[in-house]
Amino acid sequence: MNREVFAAVAAALDRGEPAALVTIVSTTGSTPQRVGAKMLVFGDGRLVGTIGGGCYENDALGKAREAILKTADEAIFARRNFAVEQERAIRESELDTEIAVEQKKRSIRETQMDAEASVAAKRNELRQAGMAADIVLEGKRKDFVGLNAENTRTLADAEAYRVGALMKIFEGVDTRVIQALAAAGMQPGQLIAQAFSGIAEKAEKIGQLNVSPDLLSQLIEKPKPEAANARRQ
Repeated sequence: MNREVFAAVAAALDRGEPAALVTIVSTTGSTPQRVGAKMLVFGDGRLVGTIGGGCYENDALGKAREAILKTADEAIFARRNFAVEQERAIRESELDTEIAVEQKKRSIRETQMDAEASVAAKRNELRQAGMAADIVLEGKRKDFVGLNAENTRTLADAEAYRVGALMKIFEGVDTRVIQALAAAGMQPGQLIAQAFSGIAEKAEKIGQLNVSPDLLSQLIEKPKPEAANARRQ
């Protein structure tokens, strides 16, 4: 009989079907089965083997089914609890990942803000340095303009003084004398031009004046050194 029970136990284990094994471990007085008798009980009430029948077997059957259901409930609870724990672990992992991502983003934003602040500060320094350089350059420009204006006024005053002095020197002197003095350093061509200017002023008193090109060339031509020395001698 126990062989049949053992075979059913092996089959139940292979199938993964819950079952309870009832075994008589001790007896008192007269009993239908001896110690060691076994009975396999399934959750649906099926039995393999017997422990003698009667109220004792029914009582054992009820306790065995109760144990099977309790074990099944505990297994279900354990599976559900495991699933819940797995879900919680997954959610915690996801939350930790999200927190790490947010912290990384915040770190990147802070780094970018620091870099932008550094660039802005550098630009501000360059702008201030440029403004200071412009102020210095503008001051130098104003100094140069003032100095140039002062020099111009000084030159103008000197020229006015020179002209005034010359006017005082030649005040009351005959204009022909002044013209003669001015002509002293002129070139022949300039003297001829001045002569023609005087002739043109009195053209109405002159009848006809013919000047040939050869004569004009001779008048303009500079005297040779030998001729000039001969005239001096």
